[in-house]
Amino acid sequence: MNDPHVVAVIYRLKHDAFVKYDKAEPLEHDTPEFTVRVSEGEAHFEMKKHFGNVEAAREMVAPFIRAWEVTAALDEGPGHFELIFKNGDIEDRKPTPGIVNVVRVETILMAESVSIVLGKGHYPEPPSGIVVNADVEAMLSRYTKFRQDRETLAGMAYFCLTVLVESAGGRAPAAGKFNVAGKVLSTLGRLTGEKGGADARKVKGLRHEFTPAERDWLDLALRKLIRRAAEVAYDPAQSRPQITMADLQKLN
Repeated sequence: MNDPHVVAVIYRLKHDAFVKYDKAEPLEHDTPEFTVRVSEGEAHFEMKKHFGNVEAAREMVAPFIRAWEVTAALDEGPGHFELIFKNGDIEDRKPTPGIVNVVRVETILMAESVSIVLGKGHYPEPPSGIVVNADVEAMLSRYTKFRQDRETLAGMAYFCLTVLVESAGGRAPAAGKFNVAGKVLSTLGRLTGEKGGADARKVKGLRHEFTPAERDWLDLALRKLIRRAAEVAYDPAQSRPQITMADLQKLN
């Protein structure tokens, strides 16, 4: 090729066996760098700027894709939505006369067995106003392991609390940095320190299992806090509504 140009990079949707998107309405989202269209299990990122190779185009869309996956994991649950690179379409902007060059760069995909039980009428909404930094990745990793029964609730929740507190230099500064009511953070600390049953972090929690309401409270609180951390990573100066106990399920 004389002047290769990436027209689009294409990703396939990956999800757990219990999720199905065959009835989902097509989705289109526009950004200054690309337009993404999702339908029939594929996401097409059509480039608005010039990229001479697929690797550069993929690098540009990667933060958006990861933010999308994180948003979907927090809204729908881990395993509902991932994007796996499938191929890239390249054209020659200055072809040799009489020769047409259109190249498709592909990756090998492994077949997956799927047993569908949950139909989805829509694709997850594209991300807005978040950045996935190292802290967000670490917290989401632990949360995902918890949802997959590979991590205890108490251990996961305390880890996330510690990440938030240490990133701000203390619990009170964390409440200010992430605009979270102090009561939310103190309740999170109390539950992870005093409860958990056989999976308790501390000995005093061995005889005190989490109630169903406490489990639900911790799950929702952690999803809100991880999202808030991603929002603050995007714009630390932006004003956001405070996360309060009223935003979470009642404990009694």
